[in-house]
Amino acid sequence: MSPERPLRVLVTGSRSWDDPAPVRTALSALLEQARAGLVVVHGACPRGADAHAAAWARDHHERGITEEAHPADWRALGRRAGIVRNLAMVALGADRCLAFVREASPGATHCASAAEQAGIPTTRHILESSSSPTRRDTTMTRPNPLKTAALAAAERGWHVFPLVPGIKRPAVKDWETRATTDPGRITRCWDHAPYNIGLATGPSGLVVIDLDMPKHAHDDPPPAWNERGAAHGADVLTLLAADAEQPYPGDTFTVATPTGGQHLYHRAPNGLALRNTAGRLGWRIDTRAHGGYVVAPGSVVDEQPYRIVTDREPAELPTWLLEMLRPKRAPRRIPPTPNTPVGASAYASAALRNEVALVAGTQEGTRNAALVRAARALGRFVATGDLDRHTVENDLTAAASCAGLTENESRPAITSALNWSIAHNSGKAA
Repeated sequence: MSPERPLRVLVTGSRSWDDPAPVRTALSALLEQARAGLVVVHGACPRGADAHAAAWARDHHERGITEEAHPADWRALGRRAGIVRNLAMVALGADRCLAFVREASPGATHCASAAEQAGIPTTRHILESSSSPTRRDTTMTRPNPLKTAALAAAERGWHVFPLVPGIKRPAVKDWETRATTDPGRITRCWDHAPYNIGLATGPSGLVVIDLDMPKHAHDDPPPAWNERGAAHGADVLTLLAADAEQPYPGDTFTVATPTGGQHLYHRAPNGLALRNTAGRLGWRIDTRAHGGYVVAPGSVVDEQPYRIVTDREPAELPTWLLEMLRPKRAPRRIPPTPNTPVGASAYASAALRNEVALVAGTQEGTRNAALVRAARALGRFVATGDLDRHTVENDLTAAASCAGLTENESRPAITSALNWSIAHNSGKAA
């Protein structure tokens, strides 16, 4: 440090840090070392360690102490405001960082870790539940960038889980349900080993478009894309956007992958659980949503990192892409019109037509119940001899097929329901 300029001290801390003594003591010790005063840089929180540092600076103003406050823009940036503020303070440079962390506070931990990564000597004062502050000087401690990146993702509200170090495979079972935003769990996990970071897209409310490069030298695009000059997934998405007369959906949070591809993060639509897709949008384009995960930025595979290239809030998934990703229903065949059984009454024939139409039009989720109800309703006509059992079975099987059930799924249900109905109505036959 040059003796001609003040010592810049970055103070970060938990808002719940209610003891001013460690803050004032640490700053006073640095003041004794400074030859040209101190600049106290802090995040402008109205309470906690920031507030104690600001009060100390004002109390020592006559000794050449100045204060540099950096409030977070929560209204404009939402959850990521603290992250942006922390990174901005670190980027301005500091000679020392004092971190006052209470119970693994994610904001203070993130700022301290970012300072360490930037090479700023950092001292952490850590306060756990029902304990006195402990001082941990991390000036010579090896940084933990993977933990920092995992905590940063969780700060955005994204659910993370560990991947095997150096590769993309989950290190835990049931990773989607175990993915978390809890800073304590994340800290304990990534203090244990240098895990890569998995991001569970479903719980995080994200749809990530994975734009890949060709896998090998002979991985040529299909003729339809090759004729239009597409060389990789990003080219295909560009052409899709042009076909839809829409802008390229790249104005969103974007991560560069080690192989030269990109992940475009978008907010998932409300009320619709999109699933993963592979190639539905086009060559070398996959998507990850419910049931899927992506490798989060900060992870390293083959000694190459996943890097943030556009750091902004994920944009809403464009409508034209949503329509292309919306689950497709199997095309329904027009149900056959049942033939009027020989000798059947008009009432029984009408019942057969109505039940067949109802089963054929049933939506997924209620098909089996509708099929059983129809077979039981028609079984009483079989019991009285008004309808032929073989005719009922064939017509209901055809209707179930129109609703999306296979014959192996529908036949046992029809047989069982007819048997039940015939047994319960046989005594009523005239």
